[in-house]
Amino acid sequence: MLKKVNYPTYNWELISELYTNNVVGLDIELHSHTFWEISITKKGDYTNHFTTGDIHLYPYNMIIIRPFDVHYLKLQGTNCEYRDIYITDEQMKELCMLFNNTLYDFFKNSPQPIVCKIDKAHADSIEATSLSISSQKISMNQEDINAIDKCLIIKCIDAYLESKIKPNYNIPQWLLSLVDQINVYNFTNIISTDTFLKSLIENSGYSHGHVCREFKKYFNTTLISYINKKKLQYSTSLLLSNNISINEISQTLGYSCQSNYINAFKKEYGLSPSSWKSSYHKITKEN
Repeated sequence: MLKKVNYPTYNWELISELYTNNVVGLDIELHSHTFWEISITKKGDYTNHFTTGDIHLYPYNMIIIRPFDVHYLKLQGTNCEYRDIYITDEQMKELCMLFNNTLYDFFKNSPQPIVCKIDKAHADSIEATSLSISSQKISMNQEDINAIDKCLIIKCIDAYLESKIKPNYNIPQWLLSLVDQINVYNFTNIISTDTFLKSLIENSGYSHGHVCREFKKYFNTTLISYINKKKLQYSTSLLLSNNISINEISQTLGYSCQSNYINAFKKEYGLSPSSWKSSYHKITKEN
């Protein structure tokens, strides 16, 4: 644990134009900052020294560092590499509220900075979005940058929440099979979520109530919420195409009307599908 000494406090103005930064083998002096910092270890392992205790980090570890945390890093001479993402306190509070109204307080009031291990898919997605911001920010207008930055932070929070659905090796095989069916399902074939859910339950051989109770018990979320989340994730790949409209996507994915899809998407990602599509398609087009 660190001794109490004087240290600098970095203000948002110092990094306000960076948004995100890739750090390789660089020592970081003892400091605190007025903003939030999310770091994802990409290569190697190292110790982040906090006044509350040392935290050792490995590849795919994500740490959420708060504005008042005091820490330093010693990386020189190592092959360590990590991705930093910077967030104002106001923005962190706003985006946490998109998920639930206690998440911000949980992050802020935790005895130590929050650490979790995220999967490779989330890490790759976060890295791709970070690179897009870094490489294209000169040519993009501020509105586009802010929209993509918001998507980046939402991806980080989502990665944390997904990591909390920990594997349970006592999960019944029939339930694992059901989850696999959802994860590989081509949602362009869906008629409606209710119809898909009914089909899944019938194929499981168990009653509707039993399947839903077991799913909630092992995965800490409802079956219908999990399906809807995967369906929205699938829709982002369709949004990157110029050949399909928002209305066509909503119909393709079995939404009863376009407004239902828009509202669901905005609740999940903090942006309307059109805003998300506009920002991301501009980047892919320029690349």
